[in-house]
Amino acid sequence: MKITEIEVTRHIVPCDPPYPAAWDSIPRATLPMTIVRVRSNTGLEGFASGDPCYGIEDYRKYFIGQDPREMDRHTTVIENIGVHHSRMWPLDLALWDLNGKIEGQPVWKLLGGTSTDVPLYASTGSLRPAEVLADMGRGYRAQGYQAVKLRFGRTSEDSDIAALAAVREAVGDDMAIMVDLNHGWRMPWDTHPVPSLEEVMALEERTREHGLFWLEEPLHRGDYPGMRALRDHAQCRIAGGEVTRELHEFAQILRDGCLDVYQPDVVFVGGMKRLIDLGLKVFEEGFWFTPHTWGNGLGVIVNAHLVAAVGGRRGQKPVWLEFAHDPPEFTETPRDVLLSEPLTPRDGLLQLSDQPGWGVALNEQALADTRVA
Repeated sequence: MKITEIEVTRHIVPCDPPYPAAWDSIPRATLPMTIVRVRSNTGLEGFASGDPCYGIEDYRKYFIGQDPREMDRHTTVIENIGVHHSRMWPLDLALWDLNGKIEGQPVWKLLGGTSTDVPLYASTGSLRPAEVLADMGRGYRAQGYQAVKLRFGRTSEDSDIAALAAVREAVGDDMAIMVDLNHGWRMPWDTHPVPSLEEVMALEERTREHGLFWLEEPLHRGDYPGMRALRDHAQCRIAGGEVTRELHEFAQILRDGCLDVYQPDVVFVGGMKRLIDLGLKVFEEGFWFTPHTWGNGLGVIVNAHLVAAVGGRRGQKPVWLEFAHDPPEFTETPRDVLLSEPLTPRDGLLQLSDQPGWGVALNEQALADTRVA
């Protein structure tokens, strides 16, 4: 069995109306997506989405003609490419989809999962008024979600705290609330500084009466001493790691005790098997492992397979996984446009398919309509 072709296509999905993301000073009129496909001489095809894989034409030769089942070898080559050029982790994921189809198994089961059910938390991404967020919180609760994530970054800290207070009052005390400060990274044009450790400590103190489950990305992703100091000070969990791009960085973060909640996104870093190993290690140390998934629906699916595999190997159900849902601008449109069927959680759960690979199909017409390269 041999790999015969690797195809990368890029797509621009309109966001109508534009989405006012909290971490982006420019409302998002489009959602860029990349699809990577790997084909074999059996006629089977695996696919995935994630980073653009710029420069992949220079590296196809290291995969064409190889056995697609040699995943340890392929993951190592992909890691090596990241040192010399750009990150190609969607290729690792497309190969896992192909391997699932070769073996006739869903990826979650192939890698050790035992249950199709993945619990979700509702992840908002914008800075809506307090009364709107309160209504949304009630809606999420009625839909069966046990947790909701809010964003801070309004024009004043008081208005952020007011939004948190309104949601807590609306959902009651038995629904978890997380807050994302989005200070781990910046958009390319965004030059405003990250708040100081002292400022973030003071903010965390103001949130205490509202019972946060975790505070996410409170400091720059590389401020390990600051994160550890904040973790020692805080009464809630400290979360981060969504754009930490190297596994050795996570190893140091874990050694230094910087985080309570680890959030690597498998479309950005590490590949399936290595993130499973990281997730098991994180739980063994008494912390949480729950990936970032904000992006498109295929990214949600592959990370759901990841946490299902981790949960199965632990002999426990997965913990909550991020599910981007922020109506009216960001729901199944544009999130799931490139999938043949939108993602449809029920009672706060995403049920994975028993079909081989990821268990989903692409919307080929939408791909054709949105293709730009």
